[in-house]
Amino acid sequence: MFLKNIVVTFLFVLSTSTIAQINDLFLGYWSIDENEILQIYREENFYYGRIISSNINKRKGKLILIQMQRKSNRILFGGTYVDFKIEKEYEAKLKIKDNNIIVFIGVYGVFNKRTFWYRVKSTSLEKNSNSN
Repeated sequence: MFLKNIVVTFLFVLSTSTIAQINDLFLGYWSIDENEILQIYREENFYYGRIISSNINKRKGKLILIQMQRKSNRILFGGTYVDFKIEKEYEAKLKIKDNNIIVFIGVYGVFNKRTFWYRVKSTSLEKNSNSN
């Protein structure tokens, strides 16, 4: 009986952590401008973003979101955004506006940069990579 309770508890914890990851609105692919696609992923308790598609080859694979932390289901904060175009780093904050739009806010000194990122379905990325 004791072993059965341990197994049931383990399965419950495993299923709730899997469901939480599935419902994580930040994870996935985002169009950050007309020429670049960013993949946001999570490692342990931090979120990262890597350029996976770009018209500028040297930007592909670059890590641009570093160690973002979850404040709530709709806000990431406390990390760094690296803007390779102007060679600056910003303190970053991401807010989910709806399930398909992120509001990016970058703070550099007294200046703020605010842009919108739009969700891209992974199937459309696979079609584009197969056609090249």
